[in-house]
Amino acid sequence: MTRSEACARRLVLLLIASGVLAIGATHAGATMPSARTQTLLRGADVGNAIASHASPDARWYSATSAFNQPIPPGTPYRPNDASLISAFVNVAGRPLGPSLASSAVYFADADTPTVTMHENHPVCSARILQVPIPRGAKTPSELNPRHLEPTMAVMQRRTGIEWNFYKVTTPSETPLSSGPRCPKNGDWNATVVGKFDPASGAGGWRGLANEICCSASASRIYSAAGFVRPRDLRSKAPTWGHALSMTYGGILRGSFVYPAKSYAGFCTDANSCVPTGARFQLDPRFDCAHTRLLVHRWERQACRTMQVYGMIVKDSMCVWPCRGIGYDTVNSYSVRLPLGRHVDGGGSYRFPFDSASGYREMAVEILRHFHVIDWTKWTGARVLVATVERSGSVSIRNAHDGSAVRITAGTYTIIVRDRSRAHRFRLVGPGRTVRRATGARYLGTVRWHVKLVRGTYVYSSGARSAASRAMFIVM
Repeated sequence: MTRSEACARRLVLLLIASGVLAIGATHAGATMPSARTQTLLRGADVGNAIASHASPDARWYSATSAFNQPIPPGTPYRPNDASLISAFVNVAGRPLGPSLASSAVYFADADTPTVTMHENHPVCSARILQVPIPRGAKTPSELNPRHLEPTMAVMQRRTGIEWNFYKVTTPSETPLSSGPRCPKNGDWNATVVGKFDPASGAGGWRGLANEICCSASASRIYSAAGFVRPRDLRSKAPTWGHALSMTYGGILRGSFVYPAKSYAGFCTDANSCVPTGARFQLDPRFDCAHTRLLVHRWERQACRTMQVYGMIVKDSMCVWPCRGIGYDTVNSYSVRLPLGRHVDGGGSYRFPFDSASGYREMAVEILRHFHVIDWTKWTGARVLVATVERSGSVSIRNAHDGSAVRITAGTYTIIVRDRSRAHRFRLVGPGRTVRRATGARYLGTVRWHVKLVRGTYVYSSGARSAASRAMFIVM
């Protein structure tokens, strides 16, 4: 490394560190964590930020993904936080810990062969697709016969495309069902197949995660978002650099919040249960480094990760009330699978928390130090999705997939999906402070990062119809 390169590297590290100085700040009325804790948390994000995003060993998804954003200082807890945490603790007959029945994740290269995949919903062979799956890939149910809802993800290195498969089976297995019972057909099968291609604006493992619907999960959050990976546990950093994906029985029926796009739950008591997409946070004042309740390094990493990034509820694990809370891992039980270059991390890997290695779940005493972030005031990734239809009609939806009529001032990622060659999407702010537009004959998806100030914003397509012009108010 030359002297100039070394200087540049030091400057980058200083800039990155300065951007995360606020991490570890606590809520109003709470004392600040120790200087040692703040230093550890800063070091974790510096280490993660300098990894190449094109590498499978980097953090998955974009920096604006809700899973990659630390909880901002001062973000309030729910008004009924105490009752929610009481229910959280009372159902923890099996304390919080890594789920040993999680997804398999594989990476596909340019030379990875494609296989025939049948999507069997709502009918058998509703779609037949060609998907790249590495030779020797095993489904979760092959690796663990007790796994009743196996999911698998395939990430394409060059393109950033992500494939999600729900209830996936190999040619040698009988297809699983979420409705029709389909016979063996000599091919791969899945109840639901999702493809997310960054080139089409549909995200992907190297694109925007969770801001565009939908995956095969009940929450419609991308399958692999929030997984604990071999890469995480190999790291010496204090945190894993991303929020955890949490499975929890106490999901409020019919309710979801960002980053979820749908719901799955059975609970009807809003004082006991949370919506899909809710975020739990471990109190930053809890001393992860010195408590005797935690023994292994990975436990302390998990502890600090829950303080900085929290856990996002992605799915329900059972019918409420039920016991058990978990966070998801990659291939946590596939300890004999030859990983090679096609699976996250590369090389053979055995998770330190599987039962043969003295697996420990988090003590119930720690669960009492959790809180639930106020989902109406969560200020993670701010996203608006704008659409121009072929007819010229325009719309803007918020992160909850609702019509954006009144929104809070701040910096937003605006995803514009222009589906018309004849019309463009145009946004004009108060006093013409914001003027953005897609090309006259542009067809595709663009992303703008725009600071929205108070006032009225008008968006239009230029078509001659009532649906071609609308507005929203920034407060």
